[in-house]
Amino acid sequence: MTILKIFLFFSLIKYLSAECSGLIDGISLNFVNPNGISLLKSESARCLNMLTCDVLSAPSETIIEWIYNGKVVRSNSAEEEEFTKIISSSSNTQNNRKELGLSETSHRICFHDLLNSNGGNKKKKRSIYGIGADIRCKVRLACNPLISIESGPFDLLELSSPPPPPLLSRKIIDLKEGKRKSRSLRSAPSISLITSSRMEIAGGIIKLICKVEGEPEPKIDWNLMAVDGNELLIPKQIEEIPFIKELNNGEELLVDTKMTEHASFTLQCRASNCFGDDSATSTIILLRD
Repeated sequence: MTILKIFLFFSLIKYLSAECSGLIDGISLNFVNPNGISLLKSESARCLNMLTCDVLSAPSETIIEWIYNGKVVRSNSAEEEEFTKIISSSSNTQNNRKELGLSETSHRICFHDLLNSNGGNKKKKRSIYGIGADIRCKVRLACNPLISIESGPFDLLELSSPPPPPLLSRKIIDLKEGKRKSRSLRSAPSISLITSSRMEIAGGIIKLICKVEGEPEPKIDWNLMAVDGNELLIPKQIEEIPFIKELNNGEELLVDTKMTEHASFTLQCRASNCFGDDSATSTIILLRD
């Protein structure tokens, strides 16, 4: 039985690794910041101290694990199933196109969300300032999970002056059941994953991702902010652009580069609900033969 499990495991890795093929410069995975984790100036109303783990990778799909005191407390990945179905009959597949697949992806998490997890230790008392916390991020290539990098511990001295924990919920008593339940009072949107930049050879379909957290569920809007390095006086809504399509309520954006002659685009993902909003930009750079 053990031998069978090992065989199936390596068969799976071999299958996934095949998805890493077809890249002009091969696969790569590196942190943008040498330390791995950096502090982001966030626009989110729910989070003053946003941690970001930015990676350069080829192919673009990555999986992150946020590690607090040695325990994985949060993971985030770029889903590609629907994207794969859409491009399965496209020129990318039919003509065995070679791709760069180069992407910069920003994985984000609110510092207080990590503290609330308490590093998976239910007995240890929580610290609202994270004193003694060991926070790291580990990133893997989705096409080959054996390829991974792990950051060093985040320097807590980089944090802004310690704020009180954000008011996100309160305990109420359910009179029928006599139990305490948690009801959300405020949860403004925060972007947890964004494709910050994507460089590719023109002619195929590429994807951008913008994953969002918030309660109630935030509305995601994409706007075109700049073309070929020139900022637009009035941003264009994605619905006005024929070669861009939204998926999954705006969490994914498909760009058919065959339908444009431009060399670069800058788009903005904005998430909003009744408690606030958050935004991030994504830039596409197209190379031509």
